[in-house]
Amino acid sequence: MPRHQHSRCRRALLVPALAGAMLAASSVAPPPVRAAQADDLLAAAAHAAAAPIPVRATATVGRDGASDAGVVLQRGRVRYVETRAGTRALVKPGKVVVRDGARLRKAAPDATLDGSNVLLSDLAVVSPLTRRTPQISDTGPMGTVLTWAPPPPSPYALVVETFDPAQSAVTRTKYYEESISNLVKMRRDAGYTSVGGRPKPGEIVMDTVRPASTTTIALAWSEAPQAPALGLDLLRGPSQLAP
Repeated sequence: MPRHQHSRCRRALLVPALAGAMLAASSVAPPPVRAAQADDLLAAAAHAAAAPIPVRATATVGRDGASDAGVVLQRGRVRYVETRAGTRALVKPGKVVVRDGARLRKAAPDATLDGSNVLLSDLAVVSPLTRRTPQISDTGPMGTVLTWAPPPPSPYALVVETFDPAQSAVTRTKYYEESISNLVKMRRDAGYTSVGGRPKPGEIVMDTVRPASTTTIALAWSEAPQAPALGLDLLRGPSQLAP
């Protein structure tokens, strides 16, 4: 079997395997899954994550004692991310384009936000397009747990997300590489506020397991009806950071 086909088969098998492992490890059987199945959950979450009104966040990126200033712009399902450390990226579900000197290029799958352990692709909004073979593996007081496999190329073999049903927003994420037993990162999204009629996190915390490291992104959101169009011209143009 060709290597790329083998990789796809492995990813397809990982999701049900993890779902079964999680249920077997639980001492209390989860309640029956509601009528809202995985596709319905993702549709609601994608709707909540979008920005029908352009929004802007002043960002502070901190990692292990160091900090950096940044800005995030969002219009619809597209985000523009910039930091003083040098990151300038247009982030869409399934695609990230970065400015590299005077050139624009597609980002590598493992490209990170400068000075952090956060992949640029981690900052994309929720989209069914990037969540293959999604399965609801648990429901409970903490929320609804969804397991899914990212389409290649991706450094992750499997991702497990917990959604707050009240807001249809992601609150916790676990990232696995190579196998379902290799947990590499854990993420918490908290401090949600309604901006432009949709929930936006006030804080994102990413913990790397090995080596141990933590990145905290503090976000102060506001509506930005005068924000520029989020296209390639924005990457080519002047900085969006405040002087």
